[in-house]
Amino acid sequence: MKRLFSIFIFLLCLFLVGCAEDHGHSFEPEWSYDGTSHWKSCRYEGCQKKVGLSLHSWSDYEEIVSPTEINGGISRAVCTVCGAASEIDIPPLSHTHSIEQTVTSDTNSHWYACSGCGYKYNEAEHVFESFSVIKEPTDKEEGIARYLCSVCGASKNEVLQKLPPKMPEESWIRAFAFENMRIDQTFYMGSLPSSDIYLIDEDIVRVGTDDSYKYSGRAILAEFDFSDYYDAFVHKGNGVYTADRIDFSLDESKYIYSDCRVVFMEDNLLEIAFSVDIGFLFGNVKQKYSFSEWGKIKLMPERLTSEKLDSLIRADSFTGDLAIVKEEWGDEYRKTEITVSEDHCFTKVYDLAGKTISTSYSSSENVPYEISSYLKALFESVDTSCFVYSPTDETYTYIGPSVDVGGRGEVLFIDIILSDGRLESLSYTNESGLVNSVCIEYEK
Repeated sequence: MKRLFSIFIFLLCLFLVGCAEDHGHSFEPEWSYDGTSHWKSCRYEGCQKKVGLSLHSWSDYEEIVSPTEINGGISRAVCTVCGAASEIDIPPLSHTHSIEQTVTSDTNSHWYACSGCGYKYNEAEHVFESFSVIKEPTDKEEGIARYLCSVCGASKNEVLQKLPPKMPEESWIRAFAFENMRIDQTFYMGSLPSSDIYLIDEDIVRVGTDDSYKYSGRAILAEFDFSDYYDAFVHKGNGVYTADRIDFSLDESKYIYSDCRVVFMEDNLLEIAFSVDIGFLFGNVKQKYSFSEWGKIKLMPERLTSEKLDSLIRADSFTGDLAIVKEEWGDEYRKTEITVSEDHCFTKVYDLAGKTISTSYSSSENVPYEISSYLKALFESVDTSCFVYSPTDETYTYIGPSVDVGGRGEVLFIDIILSDGRLESLSYTNESGLVNSVCIEYEK
């Protein structure tokens, strides 16, 4: 009996399996496919039965997107059975660049473009060198400066910060009353420097320290009285006021003053400087006036003492890494660049065309002494008391007669410029108008 039951169960399982594999499949009307083949699937969920499984039968490839010199194209083939598609890329056409003559630019760079494909030739960043002020800043509003690229002309704008507030106009007018003052004047008429001292006591103006010249009125002071020109000046900070141009009225005459500068310290007038063209005979005359109270310690001008000069050019002033440039005009032009570090000194000498004449390496141990000796020789025959100091730009200016500087011929102009109390540059101009200079950059 048990044996018959086991046979019955076995036959029942065979019947059920046969029914699962042959349940009257119903296949989808649409083809299924992947990248290589196609088939039709049984629509019953979970059934994996497939019929008609075979590889694709591709048609010929046809171009559906044509290639250009800039972009590639596309070709497509279609299976003739299931409609599956296969696409391949077509490379861009061969191309010879045709560079446009006009420059193309964006915010950051410029280039010359190929008219056919847009290829960027000689692309480089903008070189913003020149600029113009399209809106002047005031003490109430910011200004705008426009910078231009020197290569392509592209522009960018930058904000100019507000100017420091100006002193009250009443204080400005009061400063030009010139009460009880000493005025030291320095001026260059043509190429000859000269100087005077005005002593003002009430309504009398004495020229010089004696009583040789007296003026009962004050008309002599009118040529640098800027009391009516408050609006023409802008405050640059630290009491320095400037004006590029003033149409100055003096009696019934009109003059153009340029590069005007007025310096105050706590509303006290310290310095006036300007240039004025007074005709073909003398040309452009540069004038500078320094003010102090008569009979009191002078605020300006400070004179250069021999002790001060020695402190500026002594050997121990030139310590640390240095970069020194000397430009000298003699029988021939020479530019010498000296780079000094802790253990060596590298020197290059150039001619007028920028061609290297010589290069050399040496120990840096003696360089400070050599620089000091060179500068001392320049000043050997110069009267240091003829230098007048301007604190606004840390400059000593020579106002004495022409002098031979270091055997280099007659020199008319000498400027000593300081930076944070250290010698930054020395320049002197000979009678031919050639400028010789020494510039020192301190790395440490």
